[in-house]
Amino acid sequence: MRDFLDPIPALDYTRAMAQRAARVHAQVRAAGRQMGLGDLQIAATAAFSKRVLLTRNTAHFALFVDQDK
Repeated sequence: MRDFLDPIPALDYTRAMAQRAARVHAQVRAAGRQMGLGDLQIAATAAFSKRVLLTRNTAHFALFVDQDK
């Protein structure tokens, strides 16, 4: 696992990412769904940094497939 994760840089969580998380939260609520703060931050960070998000949590993150806004 270390060989897989070591080349992946850790990102600082910024104010801009928090603002993206607020927009993601609004989208989730508009879809009539709920999402925990941690998942909101993960989705926002991936979207903001234009990174690929790998997860088995398809229930929460399916709303954001191929989203680049």
